[in-house]
Amino acid sequence: MTEVSEETILEFMGQVREHIAKALAFVRPLIRGDQPAEFLILAEHLRKAKCIAEGLSGDDE
Repeated sequence: MTEVSEETILEFMGQVREHIAKALAFVRPLIRGDQPAEFLILAEHLRKAKCIAEGLSGDDE
């Protein structure tokens, strides 16, 4: 297995977090009102992924 520096991991997690935030920004308007349950499920998975990414990157936003 290849060694990866902590800096590389943190950079990667920052990129992941950025993309998750963009996805959440796109999905939030879609889930207002009477929307299919799939949007709510997607939003919840994205929220959980964002929390994980923030935890791994050490940010407490």
